[in-house]
Amino acid sequence: MNKRMDTFNHLYIRMARLGFAGLFVLTQLLYPNSIFSAEVEGVEDSGIPASLQEAIQLKKESEFKIIPIADITALGTYSRVAGSGDVWGAYVAGSVAPVIRIDRQNYIIPLYYGSYNKEYQIVVEEEGGRLYNELMDHNLTIEYKHIVDDNTVLKLDGLMRLHYVKEEGDSWSDGLYDYEDYGASTSVEYYFINEDKRKSSITLGGEYYNRSYPNYKSLISLASVTSPETDEKDYNGYRPTFNYRYTDEGLVLSLFYSPLYKDFEDKKVIDANGVLTDTPREDWFHYANARFSYVPKASPLAFGLSLTGIIVDSNQNYYDSLGTLTLTDDVATENYYSFRSIDINPSITYIYRMPEKKSPATLTLGYSYLLRDYADRKAQDTDGSYTPDTQLDKVQTLRLQGVYPITETLSAVAVASYSKGRSNMKYESYYQYGYESYFCGAGIRVKF
Repeated sequence: MNKRMDTFNHLYIRMARLGFAGLFVLTQLLYPNSIFSAEVEGVEDSGIPASLQEAIQLKKESEFKIIPIADITALGTYSRVAGSGDVWGAYVAGSVAPVIRIDRQNYIIPLYYGSYNKEYQIVVEEEGGRLYNELMDHNLTIEYKHIVDDNTVLKLDGLMRLHYVKEEGDSWSDGLYDYEDYGASTSVEYYFINEDKRKSSITLGGEYYNRSYPNYKSLISLASVTSPETDEKDYNGYRPTFNYRYTDEGLVLSLFYSPLYKDFEDKKVIDANGVLTDTPREDWFHYANARFSYVPKASPLAFGLSLTGIIVDSNQNYYDSLGTLTLTDDVATENYYSFRSIDINPSITYIYRMPEKKSPATLTLGYSYLLRDYADRKAQDTDGSYTPDTQLDKVQTLRLQGVYPITETLSAVAVASYSKGRSNMKYESYYQYGYESYFCGAGIRVKF
């Protein structure tokens, strides 16, 4: 049996449920998870979203007060992956933050973000894409925010993240790739410019969290009571962050960079002979994102562009016996999980302003092109034989979304997307590299 089947349990479900990639900040687009499922990993935002922070900044009276803030979207959906069937489902996601203003300078902000998504989608993990149709997330952040002066803001967060994947025949919390994060983060933001309509700031921060997979056990631990590794997916994550943000009338520019160091607690490196060494696995995950959006004065059009770059450097190797007893045909690959990717996301939004409505109606057309190039992993033909070329994945996504305000807090939402993934990896007995997926949904958004 090809050793890809033996390493089925060596996948890492992506960390992109709350990622920055592809978001158009100005119009706060509501794209469901299916549109972001083309990337292996993202960077989760553990702090309070910028939209909520800006709302809090507007309410800086000195007296004690509780300020409820919420943003919830619920859609009925239809999705299809070509060759795998379709499903009628639902997408529900929202954040709730009952902000506690102690005084003008001090805030306590409990934030809950949750999502449920029932749709056919390809989620790309470390080995390749897999078809899922039910995912659920729960994220809780408790933030203490201290406004030192008009130019300096300090934040301290405690965080919890729970991710559930419902496999066919399983119950919630039984999934092999369910994970739990517990940790803390801190940051300081300094404003070079802090005017009503023009702001410029830099934020430096850091995060630590421990990720564990409660239902995951390695194959080697199941075969031996004295296994050298058991919880091979668990790791400690250390993540410094840097963010620059500039806003002016109609203009938003942000630059974000965060290197994540993964210190695996139990996983050992495999050598060129397929033997476990004493060296622990270590990964560096470099994430950079630049976002730009612009609304010209008196123009009905808004323009957005997001560029995301990822570099993964892993010391873990891969050994493939090709399902034979002969050692001469075995294939060993160094740095199997290392890759580079670039994701380009332009968008254009038509804005229809209605004098009787506080918010305008919007229609947004967006496109993304993702290119992912593996450092040493070789592409395989349909029969599993290795080629001399390294694996190269390409994913294109076209999306359309409309938002129509009904009242000050309620809007109608409709969204549709089409994704096409292509790769020179043709061996798809266990993972899916080439695919076409379709998604559409309609429902409501409540925001206050």
